[in-house]
Amino acid sequence: MDRLSIIAALGGAVSAIAVAISVLLLLIQLRRMRFTQEVTVALGLYDRSTSPEMLEAANWVKTAMPDDVKYEDFQRDSVIRSKLERLWYYFEFLGVLVNRGYVSEDMIFDQQGAFVAGIWDKTQHLIVARRHDRQSPQYMENFEILANRFRAWAAENDPKLSPGKRKSDAYYTGELPAITANERLPKDSAQLPSATS
Repeated sequence: MDRLSIIAALGGAVSAIAVAISVLLLLIQLRRMRFTQEVTVALGLYDRSTSPEMLEAANWVKTAMPDDVKYEDFQRDSVIRSKLERLWYYFEFLGVLVNRGYVSEDMIFDQQGAFVAGIWDKTQHLIVARRHDRQSPQYMENFEILANRFRAWAAENDPKLSPGKRKSDAYYTGELPAITANERLPKDSAQLPSATS
């Protein structure tokens, strides 16, 4: 092999390595951009979920909503309807984002999963009745899918402070106290789901 062939072969190898490194760096940059976008979306969702209106509605469902509330009560009472729909439409939109992969389920479920499951469990009978009333089986389907996905996720992800216990159980046991709409949530995500649910 002559010297020019060796130089050409080395040049080709160096070019191939340079292209591979460039592609790798581009992939790393794209991943960082996606993460940054997810964090931005998650922060916006956090702000929405901790707004005074959302906290008031969530605390009402957890502490004041009668266990025997019926669909007829939901239809008649605009206050009940307003509180529930505020929560439902938020979770429906959140479900679209998670179910389509626009935001990581880990990020959402770690912070708001028990909130999702708790509200679904306490109000699903009303959503099902609304589906039948409207003849719309897709009504709040993303919310339902989100709650089911959280249960699967929670079965594989123990709480950080209570290993071996499902995160959604905190909603029912009242281990973490509810907060009022006038209080701001702590930054500690381990306290967040129960505080907002």
